[in-house]
Amino acid sequence: MPDGQNTVESVVTPAAPARPEEYDTATRAALDHIDRQAVRTVADGRPSSTRRSYAQDWVSWTKFCADSGVPELAVTPGTLVMFVEWLGTQPGGRKGTCCTAPSTIDRRISGTVVTARAEHGVRLEDGVARLARNRLKQL
Repeated sequence: MPDGQNTVESVVTPAAPARPEEYDTATRAALDHIDRQAVRTVADGRPSSTRRSYAQDWVSWTKFCADSGVPELAVTPGTLVMFVEWLGTQPGGRKGTCCTAPSTIDRRISGTVVTARAEHGVRLEDGVARLARNRLKQL
């Protein structure tokens, strides 16, 4: 500014950005929609064999839920441990095998968690499957 002119200072302080817990219902709904689309986009980029396997994993989960009386979307550390134990009693995929292989059980855990998040919009805590995988190691 040339000498002799005063500068004008702003007297308006910008508002602090809204915290996520302060979002209104419409904003939360829009963000949930964006999140679901992003998850589906990533899921669609998976190989078809992975998508087929995860679909089979979800079928196993729903059978477990029906047998155990657990709601289908109740994917929690405790229900995943129950799922691991239940899978250990199920016949293996190959003729003559007595039970589900540990590697299959591990994948079924992953497929169930991914499907709950991606296909059903269930918000799961980070590390939700950790306890189930620890139980699998014990078995």
